[in-house]
This record gives sequence, structure tokens and C-alpha cells, in this order.
Amino acid sequence: MENNALLTVRDVQERLQMPHKTAYELFHRRNFPALRFSRKLYVREKSLERYLSSLEKSLV
Repeated sequence: MENNALLTVRDVQERLQMPHKTAYELFHRRNFPALRFSRKLYVREKSLERYLSSLEKSLV
């Protein structure tokens, strides 16, 4: 998948192996780079990678 691809809540859920509710809550966090088109939620793959990287750095 290319870095600029749009991922859905389900895509993120599957990639991060988390429950659907947890992935959905992630998309509603204030600092999460979610995009909303109509009633659908998306995140760019590259933005998700940056977000996860920043979480890792904050844990170290």
C-alpha cells in the first residue's frame, strides 16, 4: 500500500490488531490526524505512521 493511501477505521483496527471500539475511539482523539468525509472517518497511512512514531518517542 502506498504511503498516501486513506485508511478506514477497520483498516487501522486490522493493522494495529485492536478492537473496533478502540480504533474508533482513536479516531476521535483530539491529536489524532483523522479526516472526515461525509460520515466516514479516514487517516492517511503516512499520518498514522507519524502519529504512532510520536507515541513511541513519548514512551522512551
